[in-house]
Amino acid sequence: MSNSVIARPVQPRCEQLKRVSIISNELDHPAVAEVTKYLQGKGLDLDLSSLGQVLTPGQPAVFLMDLEATFLANITEEQFKSFKRTLFSVQDVPFCWVTGACQIGCKNPDYALVNGMARSIRQETGIDLVTFELEVFDESAWRALSDLLETFPSRVTDGEVDTDFESEYAFHAGTIQVGRMHWINVNSELQDKRPEVRMESLVIDKPGIIQTLHWKQKTSPVLKAEDWVQVDTRAVGLNFKDVLIAMGIVEATNDGLAAGDFGFEGAGVVTRVGSGVQHLVVGDRVAFSSTGCFSTSQTMPEIYCTKIHDSLTFEEAATMPCVFGTATYGLVDLARLEAEQSVLIHSACGGIG
Repeated sequence: MSNSVIARPVQPRCEQLKRVSIISNELDHPAVAEVTKYLQGKGLDLDLSSLGQVLTPGQPAVFLMDLEATFLANITEEQFKSFKRTLFSVQDVPFCWVTGACQIGCKNPDYALVNGMARSIRQETGIDLVTFELEVFDESAWRALSDLLETFPSRVTDGEVDTDFESEYAFHAGTIQVGRMHWINVNSELQDKRPEVRMESLVIDKPGIIQTLHWKQKTSPVLKAEDWVQVDTRAVGLNFKDVLIAMGIVEATNDGLAAGDFGFEGAGVVTRVGSGVQHLVVGDRVAFSSTGCFSTSQTMPEIYCTKIHDSLTFEEAATMPCVFGTATYGLVDLARLEAEQSVLIHSACGGIG
């Protein structure tokens, strides 16, 4: 048995942080004004700078543009040049980019753009650009920022930035957090932590107005009888009748279909079977014909499904049930054709030919 120990010398106590550069596009913005006032109240001297200005050497710098708006989401070429001018105006100082929550409790993904940019800058230039995510822009966040900045003097040793420190921080639930990686077994995670099945169906609130077409969450489907199965939908066939329903031309039919029941054929994978099911098992790839097929998952009698060959894709299989059923019903049940008889098929190239 062997052990490995990774250690580093205790860092000498650094001088207390006294002065910080603040960079913003709008220094009079309410959020920017609040944080600068708070930091000054903590005894810090601040150099207020606009983006593009040269910074004071030897002191940490804080970018506050994301407090005004999501800066990188709408950055112009001139603003990017100004950012680079400021970033490269000093050497061997830590930078802190304050942004909104984007890795924990994300509400606006536009804030996440800074993470990719900061990682590239650190990797390609060696500049110590720290990101600090805030779930809210209030006094508790300013206090957390002040606490983080107090650690910045220790990031510089003998005039050079120490790259062993954390580079991404997030203030969440009252604490400053850092990212950590944990080894997992993928197969175990997939089996033990499968997310709860959530069913969604395509509905239209006002038939005839396509803009009201949307996905609606519904209760999890249940097996209504012993011979029923549940299928996770992978592909759905779109038929002309679906268009008529969406346009409001077909309001209801004598078979009980509501105006919002889209989809009459599809293909997917069996995920659950009733005790009376005889020909299907969980995992079977099937094509099916039912109502309301534009759903992420649905239940139906086993007889509505048929296994599909491995050579068929789900998309191919989803186009077959209605056409095959129509042809069988018309030629066999209605026309009762026999061997050697011929038939004239009108609109043969159409969906119902």
